[in-house]
Amino acid sequence: MKKEFLEIININFSYGNKVILSDINFDVRKGESISIFGPNGSGKTTLIKIILGIISPKGGRVLYNGMDVLKMKDEERAKIFSYVPQKTNFIFPISTFDYLLLGRAPYINGFAKREDKEIVLMWMEKFNLMHLKDINVQFLSEGEKQILTLIRTIIQESEIILLDEPLIYLDLKYKSKILNLLKELNISGKTIISVFHDIESIKFLSKRVIFLKNGRIEKIGNVEDLIKSQEIDSLFEEKIIF
Repeated sequence: MKKEFLEIININFSYGNKVILSDINFDVRKGESISIFGPNGSGKTTLIKIILGIISPKGGRVLYNGMDVLKMKDEERAKIFSYVPQKTNFIFPISTFDYLLLGRAPYINGFAKREDKEIVLMWMEKFNLMHLKDINVQFLSEGEKQILTLIRTIIQESEIILLDEPLIYLDLKYKSKILNLLKELNISGKTIISVFHDIESIKFLSKRVIFLKNGRIEKIGNVEDLIKSQEIDSLFEEKIIF
């Protein structure tokens, strides 16, 4: 039997006696863009972090081409997954160039090669960011930081990009830039798993959507079938205007 590209099997997670995720099962096809959607506190961020291997579930498995992701070394997972969070916190001063170079970490053995630096410069030129090359990332706008974080995931050359509300602090200009870039990446063959509260972003980027509520999957289906008033009203138990 052919294995799915990515399988999330019987995932359960709890903090103490509080159940966060229960019996989560779904698969993701190679090159697909799928969104996870639901009310606050439904377990979306926890699920993303389990898929990434940042936290371990209380039960269940995440399989990539039949291999258990949770048993892989960090550098192995970094070649499969990259991650764009809601907000990237830059605690230490680092130049824009060096921050992007960190995207090559899974391929660097102790020091960056010339080709790694050339890859970074190529992407900086593509996005007209060369004027920021030596700027401390701490001094950039939130939009510029999110664009950089997304570019770093591209430089990482992972197969699967996971996004957890990457647009939440951004104005319309940067939202548009990031959504268009994500669409291009998906069309080029990248697999994308995203969490959005913005319905229009889901409709623009994804073909399938998972409704998550109280730590359980309510429904999985095509965006055109589920992103409808009556379905969303039921999910949120409220009349939702969108």
